[in-house]
Amino acid sequence: MGRITKAGAWCNGEVAYLAWMADGPIADCLGFMITRVHETGPEAGARRILPTWIAFTDQSNPDWLEQDSSVWPIQQYQWRDLTLRRSRDEATVRPIDFRIHYEITPLGLAGPGRKPVPASDTAPYRDENGKPRYVGPPRPLFFLDEPFKTESIDVTHDFPGGGAIKATYTNGILSTQNLLRQLEKVQGVKPENIAPGPAMRITEGLLKTLKAHIPKKGDPIRLFLTADVLSFLTMLIDRAETGNGELYLALYELHDPELIERLTALVKAGKAHVILSTSGSTDLNKKGDPLPRKLVVWDTGNHDARIGLHAAAPAAERMQDRLFNNNSHIGHNKFAVYVEGGVARAVMTGSTNWTETGLCTQSNNVILIEDKNVAARFLAYWKLLRDDPQPVGVPLTVSNHGETAEGFAPSKGVQGPALRLANAAPTGPVTLKDGKTTVEILFSPNTKAPSKNKTSPTPVDLSRVYSLMEHADSAILFLTFYPGVRGEQNVIGQAAELASDRTCSSRARSAIRQHCRRQNPVNPQPMSISRVARSGTCRSGRSGGRTAIPAVSSWCAQRPSPPSSAIFVPNC
Repeated sequence: MGRITKAGAWCNGEVAYLAWMADGPIADCLGFMITRVHETGPEAGARRILPTWIAFTDQSNPDWLEQDSSVWPIQQYQWRDLTLRRSRDEATVRPIDFRIHYEITPLGLAGPGRKPVPASDTAPYRDENGKPRYVGPPRPLFFLDEPFKTESIDVTHDFPGGGAIKATYTNGILSTQNLLRQLEKVQGVKPENIAPGPAMRITEGLLKTLKAHIPKKGDPIRLFLTADVLSFLTMLIDRAETGNGELYLALYELHDPELIERLTALVKAGKAHVILSTSGSTDLNKKGDPLPRKLVVWDTGNHDARIGLHAAAPAAERMQDRLFNNNSHIGHNKFAVYVEGGVARAVMTGSTNWTETGLCTQSNNVILIEDKNVAARFLAYWKLLRDDPQPVGVPLTVSNHGETAEGFAPSKGVQGPALRLANAAPTGPVTLKDGKTTVEILFSPNTKAPSKNKTSPTPVDLSRVYSLMEHADSAILFLTFYPGVRGEQNVIGQAAELASDRTCSSRARSAIRQHCRRQNPVNPQPMSISRVARSGTCRSGRSGGRTAIPAVSSWCAQRPSPPSSAIFVPNC
């Protein structure tokens, strides 16, 4: 009989990912029960069986209520613990900084010498009103083997230990079925016009419900979805407010009411310098409208925040417009540098736009680096942005079909040659205070030409990434948002080339996701009661001597504009 021989767990401070292997098929195995064991922290000693939502084939889960994996075991060799810090049915969050490990146990039906799986307090068959929580008979399960224990992992923001780098991630809409439970708890009633179960996208009903929560300061759903990202974004604001320093910020989108309020107050106090780019456009023309068509209004996303910041600024140099009012260029920056005594001391960067959707409905991160050399490079880049001239915004108001849009007229803004040349200049890595961690910093745009094609020179930042990919001897894991359409001049295209062209005898295992970030297949299938869990890593499909495997496993819904991701494991 096959047995689990290896298991690992990894954590980003919000979600844990688990994977395990067996030395052969596990006889009579219907799946795996996973238990999280808290070693330290407020819940030290607690044992939490991870939840699942997929029933057996002779059962159904019409209300999409969770059961434990002791009831509906996991029928794969990888899983994500979405409830590592977030409650499965309430809008509560565990404090950060504790240590855990996981136990993975194969389950099956009754057999000689097998002990029954005990009932779990967190997975009752009937609800508080005595109604069954799923359709179909309960299925008694039995342990097939002893639990296999992973190594302990720390749930923390600090990478590496010591706090030179802190990183955190939004909770986002990782699971629509989970979010519906939190909404019900907060509102006291089930959300209307939202069907239970997985969804291909955020539905109109869910979006309408979320819009009532996510812009509101202190709202439990807002705080649940932002995870620790909101506190990270305001960390340097807090520092500037209470200390003797000031912030230098370059932002793409600024629409979140709470962040606008905090940043406007900091500008008014003379403690912030803001560069704000163009965000959004509104076209009020409709099909069939007579010519001439009305102009598209630009910067409608940042318009109100921009007016408020200009009004609050004690001097014009405290607030600078960086406008690209066209479809070809954007100022995609999202960083802030803390400067005190004329010295750059810390930088906050990452993928998070300062909007309620960036905080609450997308998968984003924030990285805080406490290092003078790293912060100095970001401050130098900020000054390059400041000195890169762009067209002055021409105010524009357009009305059509009973609607009005305010913002700017179209323009031909483009990043200038001096900025591009400076960004292309090579720089060495920075060693952090632990003496072991190095940080490489590359800024864009860094090409001479403002556009590219298949034969364009590879940008210096992508060249460095490609080199790392080519020389990897263990693994490559990368996450990128919409890298391109045709796979040209981006990491997805390079990953595909590595998978098909490399001639080493070993394999690269990969999974590439585009547009639809999902925890499991689009159409989740009920679990088979006769299915045998195979050994290995859920392999499926071959290409160029490499094996593709699913990147993640669960079954929940997607957000509107999710990232693409890929995992590569070259063993050459």
